[in-house]
Amino acid sequence: MFPWNWFGETKDFFQGMNPEQFQKIFDQWMKMTLPNNLWNFSNGQPPAPEGAKTPEESPDRGLNERVFETLEDIYIQIPLENKQLLRRARIYYTQNQCFIEGLNKGRHVIPLPALVRKKGARAAFRDQMLEIKIPKNTDVQISEIPIRKEDGR
Repeated sequence: MFPWNWFGETKDFFQGMNPEQFQKIFDQWMKMTLPNNLWNFSNGQPPAPEGAKTPEESPDRGLNERVFETLEDIYIQIPLENKQLLRRARIYYTQNQCFIEGLNKGRHVIPLPALVRKKGARAAFRDQMLEIKIPKNTDVQISEIPIRKEDGR
């Protein structure tokens, strides 16, 4: 069983709080944990289409990126007219997002369609196209949970 009595101070924290204060703190927690698209949906706004960007993620001028996946990799293709933009460009990524800075004003966030590995990404520029290749994370970690018998045997 879970030792709920370890969290006695947390219970006291909420006791002196009025409903408006609680709602404000709860909303802040949810905004920090939920993606923007899901948070907007929970507030009664319609969900954005798959792959759509929120206003905070990209400025007015988008990158016109194309994201697709194969069995082993995720590819992001960005058309570029000027090769000189690559000098100041920076590309970062997490397990589920790619961040591109320096191509246009601001930071562009591109959601990835699958989880990716921490290492092994490559970027190349050819034929007026910046192509980013990120390997998918195909390592599914499965752990067995033993079942303890409570009948004393």
